[in-house]
Amino acid sequence: MTRRPPWTMAAVLLAAGTFLLTGPPLHPAAAQGSVKTGSAGRDAGPYRWLIGTTYNSNSRPQAFKNWSYVGGTGFDEVDDPELAIVHFRRGKNDVVVFHSRPRSGTTATILDVLSLQPVPAGRVLVPGECRYDGEHRPTIIGLARLSDDLLLTRIERAWYVDRDRLRLTRIDTGLIDCYAPER
Repeated sequence: MTRRPPWTMAAVLLAAGTFLLTGPPLHPAAAQGSVKTGSAGRDAGPYRWLIGTTYNSNSRPQAFKNWSYVGGTGFDEVDDPELAIVHFRRGKNDVVVFHSRPRSGTTATILDVLSLQPVPAGRVLVPGECRYDGEHRPTIIGLARLSDDLLLTRIERAWYVDRDRLRLTRIDTGLIDCYAPER
């Protein structure tokens, strides 16, 4: 029988405890190694400067004062702070803001930004209404090719809300489809 150093068992117990406290990876693609690593602001374009700024979550960030609010998705977690994505549009330009705010307050802090300027013709940005391998995942944002179907299956790019690293992370699109937005 091979004796293992005591720190090996401690590492195993720590990893098991972490898994029990945080659960499995937030996105199955993360467990399969298909997550494309990046840093906050990787796809923020000209709005990278917003990362780290705060705003009143009962209104919109000043930078999007003249933009249309498209929608938002909060995540059904009991965590404090609360995490959410908010989608804004002006013309053919779409921006998704990922923010956190204390449950007891209204001041939100922008953690990451996704900017598509312009959204390519015949495509639509679908935040929070996508599925991974048939299971609804509100943490996925997809750039999909438009079709007349209720379910968009030609996903060109995708991101997910990485709640561990507090950023939007690109992922492979293989098992992702998204619900078509109302037109």
